[in-house]
Amino acid sequence: MVTPMAAEKTVGLVLITPTQRRNNWYVRKRLELIDQFGGKCQECGDSNDLEFAHVKPTDVVGLGRGRNRRVLDVLKNPTHYRLLCHPCHKSYDARDARSEMIELVSPQREG
Repeated sequence: MVTPMAAEKTVGLVLITPTQRRNNWYVRKRLELIDQFGGKCQECGDSNDLEFAHVKPTDVVGLGRGRNRRVLDVLKNPTHYRLLCHPCHKSYDARDARSEMIELVSPQREG
């Protein structure tokens, strides 16, 4: 008989590792958040390939920030995010980057 390791849990006859438990939590919480945000892209109404886009800066920025950390941040700061499909998220980020560049190169007017 195989004895499960201390860090693992048995559910029925299936052995679940800590990584699988974290992934299960992530999937559940992400689906709950998507439902709370209306279940569709807030730009075009598509319900496929949904992502959380920053509206206001939070502690979670940049690439490689981790799925669980993002979900925790959306739970903590829901008003700092929008739910967008991948194409709209890319477009939204591009508009945001363009407006930041315009602010950087625009001359400051003294009044």
